[in-house]
Amino acid sequence: MLARAGEGFRLACPPEAEARYFGGNADDGLHDRLDRVACPVLMVVGCDDLVLPGTPARVSAELTGQGGFDLVELAATTHMMPLERPRALAALILDFLGLHARC
Repeated sequence: MLARAGEGFRLACPPEAEARYFGGNADDGLHDRLDRVACPVLMVVGCDDLVLPGTPARVSAELTGQGGFDLVELAATTHMMPLERPRALAALILDFLGLHARC
């Protein structure tokens, strides 16, 4: 992802971190730690990514099943949904937070 830098943009993460993530997409043990999550989790996936193997949407769907998380598919989006449909994504998140807010 990019972050604004003056008149232009820069990588939000250090280039080494981006390269490491995309260089191997290696398992960092996330699957082994799913049982440690102690709060409600909403996984939002882009429907347009579900047809391709190995995409974030497919992996998220698998994690949802393993962790018992809520899953919502957002139509007409990919894993870049914050840029594609920011209002729709925000509405989903706010609804979820409203369901799980503690007074």
